[in-house]
Formats: sequence, structure tokens, C-alpha cells
Amino acid sequence: MAAMASYRPGKSAAQAEDEHGITDAIKLASNENPYPPVPAVVEAIAAAAGDVNRYGDHRAADLRAA
Repeated sequence: MAAMASYRPGKSAAQAEDEHGITDAIKLASNENPYPPVPAVVEAIAAAAGDVNRYGDHRAADLRAA
């Protein structure tokens, strides 16, 4: 591991815009999505957020029943 090169992140969209004289660049190299999540996803995250302080069912009863 010591011989491996360290991680070097890519340029930001703003840096690419400045360097290439363009506007509205979208960074895709880091598996980033330029679009926000759809409303249903936001709602699902908000609904689940109230239970993040609890451990899930270690038996996965709902999953096994499905």
C-alpha cells in the first residue's frame, strides 16, 4: 500500500469552466448526478429519517416474508 499513489481528486466543474472558457459544466467523474433526487425519493428519505437512531430488524422479517 505504501507504494500506491495517493488519491488525487479531479477538477471541480468551476475549475474546468475557468480553464476551458465554458459555462454550465457538469461534473460526472465522481459518480455525481447533476439533477436532484425525484420528490418520491426525498419523501422516502424524510420518512425514514425519524428512525435512524434505532437498529433495524436483525431478523429481516419483512424481507423474508416478501
